[in-house]
Amino acid sequence: MQKFTSAQYFKALTVLCYTLTGGLVFFSVIVSLLALNGFSSPKAEGLGNILNIIVPVLALVGLLGGNAVAKSRLLAIKEMPGLADRMNNYRGVVILRYALLEGPALFSVIAIFLTGELKLLIATAALILMMLYMLPTRPRLIKELELSSQEADIVNNPDAVIE
Repeated sequence: MQKFTSAQYFKALTVLCYTLTGGLVFFSVIVSLLALNGFSSPKAEGLGNILNIIVPVLALVGLLGGNAVAKSRLLAIKEMPGLADRMNNYRGVVILRYALLEGPALFSVIAIFLTGELKLLIATAALILMMLYMLPTRPRLIKELELSSQEADIVNNPDAVIE
């Protein structure tokens, strides 16, 4: 297994999360500008009504589902021996959470393009805010993995090598 420092771990994970969020923001802005300028897809009869219901439901399902799946995965990770293994598996949980938020957000952006209804941007913005709120931090990792004080000291030390 490759060794890494706490600083390297959090830098890589933060870059990944900001990249996923930034891509979504960029895509949302482009589609919103297109919709504002009348370049959205030709409106299909009744599609807007259906998507006005589906988008918030998917956003809620993504948020609640992501939290439920993360909690069950975290329970298994807490039992693993070795801090490095737990941190590597925690990275997977973070990516899964982001995927379950990004999927509905992308769907809502596509719905904006299909319908031209910018009010669907509310769901996208809420999901983006949740992604920013759930950015992985040292205190969040320590709390979610219920690390011992010795392990927390290692995580809090940017130069500590995680083994």
